[in-house]
Amino acid sequence: MLKRLVQLSFTVVLLSGLWSCNPFKGQLGTSGKSKGSTLVAGFPEQELNIYDNSKTSQLKNLIKRQILEGLTAPSLDFDEGYLVPQLARSWDVSGDGLVYTFHLRQDISWTDGKRLNVDNFIRTIKSVLDSGNSTLAEPLFAIKGARAYFKKEGGFNSVGVEAIDPYTLKIELAQPLAFFPLIFSSPEFFPTPPSLTDDSGDPVCLGPYKLIKGENAKNFSLVINKEYYGKKPRVQKIDIQLGVDSKQAMKLLKRGSLDLYGQASSDQDWKSIGTVSRVLSGTIAYLSFDVSTKPIQNPIFRRSFALGIDRNELVRLAGEGNGPELGFIPRGVFSYESNRGTRFDPLAAKTLFNNSGYRQIEKFKDQIVLVSKDSRIPPSLLTSIKDQVERHTGLVIKTNEVDSKLAVIEVNTYRAIVSDPHFYMSPWTTQAKSGLTKWKNREFDEYVRQASYQTSPVARSRLYAKAQHVLVEEDIPIMPLYSMDEIWVAGPRLISFSPSNAGHIQFSKISLQP
Repeated sequence: MLKRLVQLSFTVVLLSGLWSCNPFKGQLGTSGKSKGSTLVAGFPEQELNIYDNSKTSQLKNLIKRQILEGLTAPSLDFDEGYLVPQLARSWDVSGDGLVYTFHLRQDISWTDGKRLNVDNFIRTIKSVLDSGNSTLAEPLFAIKGARAYFKKEGGFNSVGVEAIDPYTLKIELAQPLAFFPLIFSSPEFFPTPPSLTDDSGDPVCLGPYKLIKGENAKNFSLVINKEYYGKKPRVQKIDIQLGVDSKQAMKLLKRGSLDLYGQASSDQDWKSIGTVSRVLSGTIAYLSFDVSTKPIQNPIFRRSFALGIDRNELVRLAGEGNGPELGFIPRGVFSYESNRGTRFDPLAAKTLFNNSGYRQIEKFKDQIVLVSKDSRIPPSLLTSIKDQVERHTGLVIKTNEVDSKLAVIEVNTYRAIVSDPHFYMSPWTTQAKSGLTKWKNREFDEYVRQASYQTSPVARSRLYAKAQHVLVEEDIPIMPLYSMDEIWVAGPRLISFSPSNAGHIQFSKISLQP
């Protein structure tokens, strides 16, 4: 018996491509002012890759959301936590949860005139699995045969995707995954056209905007796609400049040459020149403990370590745009809990450390090393953690030394490709064998497994709450530190720049002053 699914708990995701642009050269017209119905936006990135599935970036995902769409989409206000059909009219799921059948709309055309069909989605699935990027491909491993094909242990004909007809896509899973349709609301898994560019050399699109190259490939523009089937955007044209650093952006915003600046640096006083918005990125900075070594193998020790760190101090070092994070499911993601995790309590940290069985602190002096290989973690943050732990527990640790005999605590960053709680919890399961932790917990594994096939949002939330309790409150193989979000600055001409609670930005909803 088939069940109709049009609502599922969701969160958001990201994608990739191939198209380059040169650094910004200040070509904004002779007057130097942005005018009329054209919005001018700037970004620090030096290039934009659209259809290359080996890499992903925030800017790429942002642009993909303007020029492409997915089988599914978040509900209209992007904040209710449900999926709705988009390029799919509807979808069915078999009683055992293993077979999904997507029924495509038959009135969608690419900007080169070709019709959207099932092959466009199969081409994307194959491209992602061929990318060699395991992080990007991991959400698709639920599909029967996908993991084996990614590892080159079988042909693509063994992957469970099938075109029943040009507008009916059948996907067979290796195991039930109740939120599977949400994967296709992510830019990484948007359809790929038969030809990546049209006769003019511009990328082929099907969203509310069409992407066109600018003069001398130093910029590009989004213009209204007249063939788009849905509601037309309010802004007629968006000129986008790459290679704009923060100092340039401040000057351009002040003189009105720039209307919007994305991914701004946190060390500038943006509030003096525009409206500042913090846009959620889903990225978390966190500590991971190597639980196979003494004294880190003791969960009481790990808890005392976590209680001795003031996240607010770390956020001050990381800069504006970041916020303390107690749980590993971040803000903007379904099942986020603001009160989950350990809070700063230096007195409790000292007491627990003394009760952990390691009263002789000198024994472990300089036997633990705190490291980070992540370029987004400032060295001052490691110094702060080291100083706080020593101040609040008496334990002396080293920083950034390479010695195989030392117990290791590492500072990393993580962002799930698919912004669903499953993809924030599954990296810590025994099967995933994640990072340095070497942590195994059957209770945690079972909560995550049960949540993966639970169709009730309420039931899923309860299971993830239990999983997070084990992960960040009880056993603590990791300690979330802070979310790493983006700063956007809007000039006075923008009337309705309002990112959703999940961090989505739709240029088609922006309005401009005349």
